[in-house]
Amino acid sequence: MANFIAGVILTLLVILGFNYFTLESKLDRNWIEEQSRTPTATIEEDEIVIHNVRDWTYDATGPLTKDWVDLTIDPSEVKQVWFIIEPFGSWKAVGHTFLSFEFNDGGTIAFSIEARREEGETY
Repeated sequence: MANFIAGVILTLLVILGFNYFTLESKLDRNWIEEQSRTPTATIEEDEIVIHNVRDWTYDATGPLTKDWVDLTIDPSEVKQVWFIIEPFGSWKAVGHTFLSFEFNDGGTIAFSIEARREEGETY
């Protein structure tokens, strides 16, 4: 199971890396605060360190706390993996996709690929 999980994580990082190096991206734009940092990963023999992970908490009025953290993941500690499809409200189309990992200690991390918005830009 740990090899499968490591393979899934590595595949995700390869896809992100491929897109990073092949798509023309302008990283120097004035991004909205939630999307202002690009995560990166360092892969070691028995662990993966993901840098610039957004760790914010929210209530109905907006963000309560805003933190950016580095996470160290041991692939052998992954308990379950989910691929989640979240549709747009009343429109029957895919709105967001998530790859979520649950660990033996009950912790989770979810990855979402989404459009990046600049300040003042709306959908």
